[in-house]
Amino acid sequence: MKLLQAGAEVDRAAKHLADCTDFQNLRGNRLAAILSYLQEITATNLHWDAYRNALEQLAIGVEHYRG
Repeated sequence: MKLLQAGAEVDRAAKHLADCTDFQNLRGNRLAAILSYLQEITATNLHWDAYRNALEQLAIGVEHYRG
C-alpha cells in the first residue's frame, strides 16, 4: 500500500507483494479474500482513510496478477 500511495503502478505493487510473501502457497484467492476482509473491517475507521484507495487498488492488482 505504501508503494501505491507513493505513486507506484498497481502491477508493481502486486509484484512486490508476490515477491515478499509466500505468494504461491497463499494462492491469489486467499490473499484477495484477506485484502477484501481488511477493506471491510477498516471501512469505518477514519485512520484508514488515507489507505482506502491503495488497499482497493492492491486487491484488484492481486486479483489480476499473472506473475
